[in-house]
Amino acid sequence: MQTRWGVFAVVLVLAVAGLFAFYRHGTPWLAAQLTRHVPLAWEVALAQSALAQMDAGTLKPTTLTPARQAALRARFDALLAASPAALQRYGSYAPHYTLTFRSGLGPNAFALPGGTVVMTDALVETARAQRLDDDALVGVLAHEIGHVAHRHTTRMLVEQGVLQVGLGLALGDVSGLVATGSSLLTGLAYSRSHEREADCHALALMRHAGLPTAPMGDLLLAMLRDEDSTTPSPQAGKAPPTPEDPPQSHGLWTLLSTHPDTLERATALRAGHAPYCS
Repeated sequence: MQTRWGVFAVVLVLAVAGLFAFYRHGTPWLAAQLTRHVPLAWEVALAQSALAQMDAGTLKPTTLTPARQAALRARFDALLAASPAALQRYGSYAPHYTLTFRSGLGPNAFALPGGTVVMTDALVETARAQRLDDDALVGVLAHEIGHVAHRHTTRMLVEQGVLQVGLGLALGDVSGLVATGSSLLTGLAYSRSHEREADCHALALMRHAGLPTAPMGDLLLAMLRDEDSTTPSPQAGKAPPTPEDPPQSHGLWTLLSTHPDTLERATALRAGHAPYCS
């Protein structure tokens, strides 16, 4: 093969195409199948350990009143009760969903494997400041429920392992640079895919529960405006955006983000659909 450049070029093209197909389609499919065999108890232990580490570092106890926490937990439980079985990707997977609150971070919510969903006080405050009702926060919770239902954290760990094993088989020896690069590629491409999947889950769940998704989109737009107002302008003397200005997309940062473009997501959610949802 090495003495015939034509044959070498064909084999090289086929090898590159095979690796790309494995990365793009084979790895996510295989990871989704392997995730079925990961015990729920392992996910719960991982989540407890991760939350304990965050509580010892960045996260602080919530300052929300017990009544406010109870009201949001009631909406969370009602949303779970309205969740149809058709939305469960793993039919036998039965996590124990728990909503908890923390301060110490900006407006955010995140899901841990096994069913724990964390919402920050700052996100609740942002919704209040924008005069958005709790449907906005419920939409965010529906998105996080989607992450748990699709076992995205576990799948991400499995995807990274599958990809590195695949590269090792293809290349014979995987250097630290290749391993790091594969993890970066996994984080960018697969995380975006998971975020879109969680958005689609949220849209379907909110629609089934008879709740609007526009408030969730409005909340995302408000958070994006806050990011714009705190991002230094690249042009000297340029004033920060006002609340009435449309939020901006951030070019290269959007490409390197693990999330799809926030402006695109928020606009779609306000319209009650997303172009990547079937």
